[in-house]
Amino acid sequence: LNLLNPAGYTGNNIKSFNNESRPVKFAIGGSYSSLNLKSDSGSEKANSTTFDYLALSVPMGKFGFGFGLLPYTSVGYKLESRNDNDDVSNRYRGEGGVNKAFAGLAYQINEKLSVGVEASYNFGNITNTNIAFGYNEQGEFLQYHTREINRSDLGGLSYNLGVIYTKLLKSNLQFTASGTY
Repeated sequence: LNLLNPAGYTGNNIKSFNNESRPVKFAIGGSYSSLNLKSDSGSEKANSTTFDYLALSVPMGKFGFGFGLLPYTSVGYKLESRNDNDDVSNRYRGEGGVNKAFAGLAYQINEKLSVGVEASYNFGNITNTNIAFGYNEQGEFLQYHTREINRSDLGGLSYNLGVIYTKLLKSNLQFTASGTY
């Protein structure tokens, strides 16, 4: 399933399992990462698990229809800075992201050429927080601090036009050219 080009929603159904046709193509993605961070003053471990995408495509003769949901951007951090006395002076945090829900339609002009159009609704929010801690001349923690919170709520439409040209060069070699706007 081509998530970047809506013209890929058309085409022959997937043939597998004793040449039995599968009319729906789908893709599900996720990821896991594990980091070991080391510096002169210490070490930390960070783990992240994310849902990457869910998409379905249904070829219907010369037409094809596709839809799905995928994260478009992601923000996630926690940092802090320290002053000369090794006290926390600032704490920074960011979280959120933008997701993309999309639906598209494609048409197969002939065996080699397909075109498609896709509409997407992009939505989400991003929050950035900064806390500045204060200390007096003796290095004692002050009662009041400064906190700044910025939240951006995002939403809007986008469109994608695509074309795919495919030619079988040999029985086991295929040439494919694709373009989107």
